[in-house]
Amino acid sequence: MTGETVEAKALRKAEESKFLEWSIDSRRSILQLIHKLYVAADLDSHRKIILEIDEKHLRRDIGFLFGAGFSLWRACFLANDGRKVRRIVEDEIIKDKAQRDTIFNAQLEFFKDLMQDNSISYSNDKRNRSWTCRYYINNSAFRIKYAKDESVFFQNYLKGNGQLAQRPGLSESELEAGRALKAKLPDFVRQMTDFDGHMKHYLGWNDPRTAPENRMMWDHSYAALVILVDVLTGSLQYWDKLGPAAREGVLGDAFDTVRHTD
Repeated sequence: MTGETVEAKALRKAEESKFLEWSIDSRRSILQLIHKLYVAADLDSHRKIILEIDEKHLRRDIGFLFGAGFSLWRACFLANDGRKVRRIVEDEIIKDKAQRDTIFNAQLEFFKDLMQDNSISYSNDKRNRSWTCRYYINNSAFRIKYAKDESVFFQNYLKGNGQLAQRPGLSESELEAGRALKAKLPDFVRQMTDFDGHMKHYLGWNDPRTAPENRMMWDHSYAALVILVDVLTGSLQYWDKLGPAAREGVLGDAFDTVRHTD
């Protein structure tokens, strides 16, 4: 960069290196998580369970998790434009208004490209990453929150339903699988509570100086998605182990509530 001091260049290159390391690690992590969800949903015996018990609700939940995963994958390439006020070169600080102007202008440029070219590519995303990165992270966060708060399955999991039914005839291995699933509940509650707090902080404009950076919110969203996928895939594996009679009762507990309509 023209006129860039040695100190500023060193700071910039260090930031670039830090971002690349984070981006590569994050891409690998989110793709592995997407693969875990895909394998569980695509297994023939799991597909049968999903279709026989579902009135679009579990399939909808799986769709929300896939959508959250895709958005986090996309954001990995764009999260080198932090929202948090931080030093860029020497003593220059991005001020609150200037940061908001940058995000707002990037938003306008993005939609100008959309209207002019009738298409959006990765280059558009990258050029306007001040806005697009947050769009993808927000989209993921909204999907995670909806799954947590509105899903019949996840709400019943929080109540302890559907993973440890004390029913006659369950084998020890079936009960052990249910206990293993129930053991995830404390981590589920902790991760979801943590996620809620960070999401409110990230979306809030009241004090942007203390708002977490995009990468930090990505990490919290990823951690929340991990436990959601873990519980859902673990439940499918558990249900798959049960005999027909036991499965019917356990699934009745897992989805025993007033169903949402699409």
